[in-house]
Amino acid sequence: MARAKGKWIIICFFGLASICINPTHASADPRTDQQIDILQKKVKALEEYIDQISPVFNDFSKNVQDSLKDYSQGLEFDLKDYSRHLQDNIEERLKGIRTRIVLAQPDTSSYQRIDTNTGVFLIAYSKIESIGDKTRIHLNVGNPNYADYRDFKVKLFWGQEWNPNENLSYALWQSNLQGVEFTFKGMLYKGMWNSITLDLPVQNMAEIQHVECELDVLSIELQLMQNET
Repeated sequence: MARAKGKWIIICFFGLASICINPTHASADPRTDQQIDILQKKVKALEEYIDQISPVFNDFSKNVQDSLKDYSQGLEFDLKDYSRHLQDNIEERLKGIRTRIVLAQPDTSSYQRIDTNTGVFLIAYSKIESIGDKTRIHLNVGNPNYADYRDFKVKLFWGQEWNPNENLSYALWQSNLQGVEFTFKGMLYKGMWNSITLDLPVQNMAEIQHVECELDVLSIELQLMQNET
């Protein structure tokens, strides 16, 4: 019985040894190794594809961003340009409805209409001359109304001509004009040209290329109709 037991132990030992050195049991399943190898190749191919396509996507993204930036800048410029032209157009139209301001040229003797707080008058240059360190302007104020007006104010604004082609709005240009107000104690007789003289604090007459004039009348004199007896 003891011999049989020892023989069984020897057989088991050699059985285990044969299992340990048998290649079919020591390594993984060949099909699994093949699948792993195929999977690794696919992963490698995918990584290579990503490496190749990544710069393409980066370039595409950059091109899209640049295109959007160029479009936005162009749109912003177009809107600003449109806004500037619209503003200039509105200001040009406003110039035509500012009835209290007369645009007069120093080198012309033609008259212009000027609307005042009491009605319509006419105004024209008579002469412009340099007197010492001042420039003297002689104006004729026509009163086409059927009443005499007493005491009035004349406002003159002068400067360089406005150039619509320059990057300067009409409103900003006008705000830079110099101005003086004159008060006259006297009459503007009906149906007549009334001469007035204004001295501007300008030594160089070349500075007076554009003149605007405003007239306000302080009082009016009307004759009272007498009742017939």
